[in-house]
Amino acid sequence: MSPSKRIGLPPGTIVYTGNKPVDKVCFTLMEYDECSFELIKSENFDVIKPYICRDEKKVYWLNIDGIQRTDILEEVGKYFQIHPLTLEDIANVNQRPKMEEYENYVYAVMKMIDVKENKILVEQLSLVLLKGITVTFQEDEEFDVFESIRSRIEQGKGRIRRMREDYLFYALMDTVVDTYFHVAEYISDKLEELEEEIFNEQTSGQIHDIYETKREILYIKKQLWPVRDMISSMVRTDHPLIGKNIRMYIRDIQDHMYRIIETIENERELTSSILEVYLSQNSHRMNEIMKVLTLVSSLFIPVTFVVGVYGMNFDYMPELRMKYGYFTVWAIMLGMIGLQIYLFRKKKWI
Repeated sequence: MSPSKRIGLPPGTIVYTGNKPVDKVCFTLMEYDECSFELIKSENFDVIKPYICRDEKKVYWLNIDGIQRTDILEEVGKYFQIHPLTLEDIANVNQRPKMEEYENYVYAVMKMIDVKENKILVEQLSLVLLKGITVTFQEDEEFDVFESIRSRIEQGKGRIRRMREDYLFYALMDTVVDTYFHVAEYISDKLEELEEEIFNEQTSGQIHDIYETKREILYIKKQLWPVRDMISSMVRTDHPLIGKNIRMYIRDIQDHMYRIIETIENERELTSSILEVYLSQNSHRMNEIMKVLTLVSSLFIPVTFVVGVYGMNFDYMPELRMKYGYFTVWAIMLGMIGLQIYLFRKKKWI
């Protein structure tokens, strides 16, 4: 459903605004502590329920692929006591990145952006931090950037198995932010290639590539600025679900966001510079062409005058009766052309 179709609906109405079809919903639950790990996967939420937070000493991560099924969202929301306004935001894939604090949970939404096969892919990610569990909502299980997190949890690498759900909440957001560096690097490489192509040889398709890259940068910037504000809010929060020790790690994400935004800003300015260079070189090339045409025209204007004079139909033109008149006219015309070339070279016009 397009966003315009949501106009007039009561607040809290759960409406999926994307266009990705879904055949099934996949629930993936990870249960772990420092010494153990268990993975439960099902297409039925009733199968997952008995395993959720059955041990207070363990941490749980529930990932739900398939927000297209609004009935499932309502069921999950009712089970975890998630506010209908939050569920409405989860189903709205055009939601602006933000963080909201509720009494029993913290909600954050941001965009997963990655590059695959020279194409920028974007998908919305919603995270809900509750007591003992972090719940994530995605559209499609095929687009996922959390393989490294799953590997660290499964293999017990790093500190993630020793930390609580708020650290998992941070780690998921940190992974999403790290992919932004990958996107920034892709844009940078693309701009370098465009710049090199423009200096080597200009083609008509380059202007399209420049504007396409510029649109990509503006879209990425539009998604990243709110994330920076959201991370800043998390640094200042005093919500009991986010421990003070975790805020130190969140400040690290904040630093990453500042670096990424600075990089994107530089790339935006570089794109404008490349566009200016393209237009300048194109204008210079046209000026060179006009210069050549003007010089050629200047060379033949006097010759055309001579030919025009002797092309007039008058009986009494004494030069027409000269024995060497034809050759004399040719000599004069060639001399005029030679004189102009000499003057042009002397003034360094050619």
